[in-house]
Amino acid sequence: MDDDRIPHRALRAADIVATIVLGVLQLIASFTLPILGWFQLMSVASCSERECDYALLGISGYLTAIVAALAFVATLVFVILRAVRGRSTWWLTCIGLAAVVVAYVIATALNELARA
Repeated sequence: MDDDRIPHRALRAADIVATIVLGVLQLIASFTLPILGWFQLMSVASCSERECDYALLGISGYLTAIVAALAFVATLVFVILRAVRGRSTWWLTCIGLAAVVVAYVIATALNELARA
């Protein structure tokens, strides 16, 4: 049976608090990590000494911002849909936060690869 409704009020309150806290962390990460990624693009000055892949630098610059925006909107929509049905929602914000962090790590790796 696929019924993950939260039976007790205390558990429901804990789920709401966890969802809000993790959602705020996701929102903070969605704003700060793309900015950190754009600061990494300022290292493009080192490309004057050697050849860099500017297309890859462009992708790495926008990857985190696009994923962060999409993850935040998707998380918000699915949290609202599940909360209205009385289902657990905290894990959705964990997935959204993880998506933003993974996108930042991949963008950082692409940035390093483009300057290699």
